[in-house]
Amino acid sequence: MAIRRGDRSCPRLKKRGLVPYFAHESSWRETARPLEMIFWPVLPLPWEIEEAREKIFFLEKVLGKRPVPDFARIMLFRNFPYQYMSLKARGFPLVPVIISHDYDEAMSKAEHATAPLLFRSEQEPQAAREELLFTGREMKKKISHAFRLGVPGRWPGHRDKQCVILMNAPEKEDLRGIFTCAGPYGAFGCGSSPGTGKESLAGQLWDLASGVRAVDGFQDCVLEFRYNQKTGRLLLETVHPLIPGMAGPLSFGDCYLFDGGNESPVRVSGIPHVEKILIEGLFQGE
Repeated sequence: MAIRRGDRSCPRLKKRGLVPYFAHESSWRETARPLEMIFWPVLPLPWEIEEAREKIFFLEKVLGKRPVPDFARIMLFRNFPYQYMSLKARGFPLVPVIISHDYDEAMSKAEHATAPLLFRSEQEPQAAREELLFTGREMKKKISHAFRLGVPGRWPGHRDKQCVILMNAPEKEDLRGIFTCAGPYGAFGCGSSPGTGKESLAGQLWDLASGVRAVDGFQDCVLEFRYNQKTGRLLLETVHPLIPGMAGPLSFGDCYLFDGGNESPVRVSGIPHVEKILIEGLFQGE
C-alpha cells in the first residue's frame, strides 16, 4: 500500500497484512523490487497524478510489477484530452470538442466557431470547472488568458496552461448528467435522471458503457452524457475511469443491476459500495 511515512493508518495496514510502500521517497525503486502488487490510492491533485504516472509506468513496464491503478488507467485519470481522444479514435458518439495546444489555431477556431461554447478545465470532471462563452470576443479573451496565465484550478497554485478545451454547449432539450458503471451496477448521478423512462435510458447508457468498458483503462468508469429528450440522441462528453482508493458509495437515487439474462435493468434498493466492487474485480482478474 503506497502511503507516506508517518501515516496514521500504517499500524492498521500491517494488521491486515499490507506492507507499507513509501512511494514518494527517493528509495521507491529499491523498496518496490520484492513486491508483487502495489496498491496506490492516488490523490486527485495535479502534482500527485503526475508523480504517479511517471512511477507507475516504471513499476509496470520496467520492473514488471502490478500497480493498481495500472498505467492505462492512471493515464486516463483526470486527463480530459486523453479520455476524449481515446473514445473518439474508437468511434463512440461524442459531443463535438475543440482541443488545441496551439494559440494561433485556437484563435482561428474561435473566429469560426458557433456560439455558445463551454470552456472546460483540463483536469476537472463535468461542471466543476467550466464556463459558458456566448461571443467570439469572449472566446478569444479566454484563450489569450489561458495561454498567457493559465486557467486556475481548484487546487492552490495550480493552473492548466498551454491547452484550451472548447465544447459545444447543450441544447434546451438536452438532459446532461453522469452515469456510474461499477461491476454489474449502473447508477445515475444527482440531477441526471429523467422524470420518466429511467429504465430505458439506463439500458441505453449501459449498452454504450459496455462498449466503452472494453477499452483498456475504462473497465469501471463514470460516463458524462447528454441525452436529447426530443430526438432520443445520446452523446458522450467524456468518460472518467474509477480508481480503487478514490471510490465511495453509489449515493444516487436510481441504481440498477444489469444481468446478461435480463432484457431490461432491474432497479435495486440496496446501494452497493464502489470500493468493494473494484477490489473484488481485482481478485477476479487474478
